[in-house]
Amino acid sequence: MNTSKQLLNDLRRARFDVVPIPLSEERVALEVGEGYHLQRQGFLERAAHGEALTGWKVAFSNSTAQRRLGLEEPVYGILTDHMWVQKNGYIDATQLIQPKLEVELGLVIGRDMPQEEYDDLQLLDAIDCVIPAFEVADCRWSDWRFSAGEFLADNAATGRYCLGDPLPSAVLHMNSVQCSLEVDGQAVGGLTGRPHVSLHNFTWLMRRLLLDGYAVRAGQVILSGALFAPVDVRIGIYRLQMLETDLTLQFCDGR
Repeated sequence: MNTSKQLLNDLRRARFDVVPIPLSEERVALEVGEGYHLQRQGFLERAAHGEALTGWKVAFSNSTAQRRLGLEEPVYGILTDHMWVQKNGYIDATQLIQPKLEVELGLVIGRDMPQEEYDDLQLLDAIDCVIPAFEVADCRWSDWRFSAGEFLADNAATGRYCLGDPLPSAVLHMNSVQCSLEVDGQAVGGLTGRPHVSLHNFTWLMRRLLLDGYAVRAGQVILSGALFAPVDVRIGIYRLQMLETDLTLQFCDGR
């Protein structure tokens, strides 16, 4: 049976070696609380090596996915400055294990939020701006097979993220928004997102972070959940067009 220390060592080794943790009959499903504990321990290790907390991501906001993992609410992962990729930048794909690209809305917090109770309007009033975003999810569990606790211990499969230019705040109140995603000039397909769902995810996460004792500060970003299904990453240039804004991210072979 894996101990917490062994799991952290396995996750650390997988990240540095860029090799997934193999499937094993000895793996025991982690409880959600233990997964969050290991997630925080993993972040503290990274912080001790100079990484700074820059925000959070929402995962499994879809009720179908929650039921599959035995969850009753979404979950979250931690973002750091070492995960950030500049707009129109590039990522060495050889430094990722099994990446997937997600299109999201980043909600930037405009003021510090003391640990107290807030209603929805007070929480939404804390949003400074809305930004189109790429999240590059990268799972350290082989074949993306995990329990809810293992997913959290893996920091909710957080890999990299990239932010574009601010959008009109009215986008959050739209029932749907049309997006265009291309890879090397070829369309991935007709994509429609539901940005208003991001508001629910944001208020849920803000309350959960404050309950869990995190310091929510101005300038931190919330990646509020995928607008549509993730895309398997391949070498190439990904271009997102959303409401007259463009965001480009290149994946290259750094070998």
